[in-house]
Amino acid sequence: MDYITRIFWLTSLVTLVRFTDGQLHNSTSRSTKNVNNPTKNGQLHNSTSRSTKNVNNPTKRQIGLQLVTPISRGRVVVQRPPPDLDTRSQSEENEVLEEEWTNFKILYNKTYPTPEIEFLRKQNFFTNRRSVTKFNQDYAFGLSNFVLRMNSYADMLGGEFNNVLNGFIGGNRKKETIDFRKSAFIHPVNARTPESIDWRELGAVTPVKNQGLCASCHAFSAAGAVEGQNFRKYGVLVELSPQNLVDCPQEKKYQSFGCNGGYVDENFKYIKENPGINVDPTYVYEAANGPCRFKPDSIGANVTGYVDIPEGDEKALEAAVAALGPVSVGIDASQMTFQFYSQGVYYDEDCKNEAKSVNHAVLVVGFGREPDGQKYWLVKNSYGPEWGNGGYIKT
Repeated sequence: MDYITRIFWLTSLVTLVRFTDGQLHNSTSRSTKNVNNPTKNGQLHNSTSRSTKNVNNPTKRQIGLQLVTPISRGRVVVQRPPPDLDTRSQSEENEVLEEEWTNFKILYNKTYPTPEIEFLRKQNFFTNRRSVTKFNQDYAFGLSNFVLRMNSYADMLGGEFNNVLNGFIGGNRKKETIDFRKSAFIHPVNARTPESIDWRELGAVTPVKNQGLCASCHAFSAAGAVEGQNFRKYGVLVELSPQNLVDCPQEKKYQSFGCNGGYVDENFKYIKENPGINVDPTYVYEAANGPCRFKPDSIGANVTGYVDIPEGDEKALEAAVAALGPVSVGIDASQMTFQFYSQGVYYDEDCKNEAKSVNHAVLVVGFGREPDGQKYWLVKNSYGPEWGNGGYIKT
C-alpha cells in the first residue's frame, strides 16, 4: 500500500518532531486512485500523502527604497545598532508612503466600501511599511538571515491576517473523533537519506495557488499531499480541488470547516470514505463556503490510509519526505515576519514552541542545506505566487 501522511494533534497520540528550535507533527497516508490527466522556535505538524527549485538567498539587501550591498552573510552579529538609514523628513516620508499606497491599490486592485475603511487600511499599510523597512535595515547589517517585502496583505495587521487566512486548528480534539486504526510509520531500512531533495524538480508538485481571504489552508495542504502521492503512484501530476475539501467534509460532519479552518487529517478521512476527490478544473476554487457539489465522474484521486511518524523523530520525517514525497504540515505563522517573508531562511524567535500556537497548514516539498551549512525545510504555501519566493519559504 502507498502511504500518504496527515496532520493529527492529540493529547495522548501526539506525533512530534522536535527541531533544535521547534516542533513538528508528522503523518503519512496512501493514495490509490488512477487519474487521466522549522527551525528555531518554529513548529511543524506533518502529514504526507502517499501517493523543490531551491530558493536563492538575496544577493542584495533592500532597505526601504534603497538597495545596498550586504555587509555580512550568515549568522553574524554586528556589535553596534544599525544606523537610521531613513534621513527623509516626516513630510517627505508621508509623501513617499502616500505614493506607495496609491501604487499598492492599483497593483492589487484594492477598493474599499467607505472612505473611513480606506483610511484605516491606509494606516495599516503605513504601519506595515515602516515595520518592513526597519526589519530590512537589520537584515542589511547581518542581524537576520531573511528579508521581507510588502505584498497584497499589506493593508492587514497581524491579528486580522491570522484570523482570516490561517485556518489550521491545533490543540486537542474531542476524544470521540480519534481514529485508533492508524498505522505507524516504519523507517526505511538500509535507505540513505539524501542531503537534499526538491519534489518540484521531480514533477510531484502543482503550481502555487492562492487561498484568498478564506482560512482554507488545510484544504490546500491536504490536496497537495494527495497530488504528490498520486504522482508517485501513476506518474501523472493532476491538480485536485481544494474547493471540494472546503465544501463537502463539513457538510458530512467531518471536523473540517472550510473557510473557518479545519484539520488536514479530516480531509484525508473524507477523501478515503467519500470515496475520492474531484479534479480542480471540474470543481473550481471560490474562496468561500458553499454546498457540496462533488461529481462522481470527475474523481482525481482516492486515499486508502495514513501513517503517523514517531514522536520526536526528525530523521523519520526527513526519510518520509525523501522516500515518500510532499508532506502536509502545520506551522506557527502568526508573526509579522511570516506575513511579509520574501527570501532567505526564515527564523523568528517569537514563534511559539507549543501545539496551541500552530495555526497554518502548508506543504513540505523538500529540504536542503545552505552554502553556510544551515539546514532548511522547503515549504509550499497557499498565499499565491506573489508571496515569499514564488509562493515558497525556506524555514
